[in-house]
Amino acid sequence: FFFKQKAAYEISTRDWSSDVCSSDLNAEQFAAPGEQPRLPRFRFEPGRRRHAERLAAVIEVLDPDILVMSEVMSREGVEAIAAIVRDKGRGEFRGYHVDGADAFSGFDVAMFSRIVPDEVDGRRIAIHLPARRGARDRRDEAVEDDEGWLRQAYSFVDDRGQARTEEAVLQRHAVAYFTVCGHRLGILGLHLKSNPSDAGSNAQRAAETRIARDVVRRMIVARGYTPIVLGDLNDYDPDVPMADRKSTRLNSSHEWI
Repeated sequence: FFFKQKAAYEISTRDWSSDVCSSDLNAEQFAAPGEQPRLPRFRFEPGRRRHAERLAAVIEVLDPDILVMSEVMSREGVEAIAAIVRDKGRGEFRGYHVDGADAFSGFDVAMFSRIVPDEVDGRRIAIHLPARRGARDRRDEAVEDDEGWLRQAYSFVDDRGQARTEEAVLQRHAVAYFTVCGHRLGILGLHLKSNPSDAGSNAQRAAETRIARDVVRRMIVARGYTPIVLGDLNDYDPDVPMADRKSTRLNSSHEWI
C-alpha cells in the first residue's frame, strides 16, 4: 500500500491523501545481535548485522512516512534498524514496538515513522488481546473477559477427515494512531496465518481477519480515525494459478476485512 512519496511535514492545504507515504515490509525473521529467538534467519552476529543494514537500506529507498514491519522479534531489534536509518541522515525516524502473542515463532509487528504517533490510552503503539482464560486479579478473584470479540472460533476438516474446532486470537498485529495536518489515521499492522495448502491454517486466517475487522471498527473507526491496513496478510487470490496446482484450499482475507 503506497501513497505518493513525500514527507508528511510538507503537506499544507492541498490534497493530503496523495502526499503521505505509507508502506509495509516483511523483515524475514529479523533478530538483533545477542538475541536467542527460536526462529532466527541468521544464527551469528555478522549475519544479523548485515540483515539490519539491508532492512535499513530498503527503508532508505522507500523513504516512507510510516512503515509497518512484520517478523521482528524485539524492541532492541527495532531500535537497531531505526538507528541505522537515522545514521543515514533521517534523524526524525523512530521505531515503535509492542510484544506479540505468538509464542512459537516470536514474531511481532512493529512500526517505523518520521511522524510521532498519537498517545492513546497512554501508549503510542498497542496490541489488542483478550484476557487469558482463568486469569485472576491481585485479590485472587476471577477476571471477567469482557473482550470476547477478540476470540474467534473456527472449524475445519483435518487431513484425517476429522471435523475440528479451534479458537483464534490475533497474535501478530499492532495499532498506532497518527494526526497529520488535522487528518487522523489509524494504522493496523497485520501478520496473518500462512500456509494456503492447509485447511486448518486457512480457517484460522479467516478467523483472524474477522477479529481484524472488529479491531478496525471498534478501536480505529470508533475513535474517529480513518483506517489503513498494512502488513503481511498471507492472502491468496483463488483466481491466480499457484505453484501447488493440487491446492484448492484458498481464500481471500482482504474480502473479510
